[in-house]
Amino acid sequence: MFLITSIFSPLPPSLFIKTMCVVNVVTMANVGYSEIKGKHLKYSKFWNFNSDKSSNNKEIKLSAKTGMLFLYTPSFLAGLASFWLFPHEGFRFMLLTSALTVHFFKRIVEVMHPHAVNQISS
Repeated sequence: MFLITSIFSPLPPSLFIKTMCVVNVVTMANVGYSEIKGKHLKYSKFWNFNSDKSSNNKEIKLSAKTGMLFLYTPSFLAGLASFWLFPHEGFRFMLLTSALTVHFFKRIVEVMHPHAVNQISS
């Protein structure tokens, strides 16, 4: 029981934290709804799935590799920086930070070397 309570705890009574949780849920719901309706994110490899070729849009179009690197690299760097910025925050913080940092590092390696990762995992 101690392990569960050391990992999960109630949110602090902070209006900022509660507001950010609500903003996160609303944003993720909006992104999910947009994907279902066919309006894909600009970094998605399906960005031109429903677009017509005749329109002369001045939109920036990113490849999937560039878009994923653009999204994953700052998160990985923030995870690394958190070890330096908050060195003594406890077991739960270290566990979460380690998991997120390793996750985003793995994503960056998968983007940079997709065939090598597929061969290793199979």
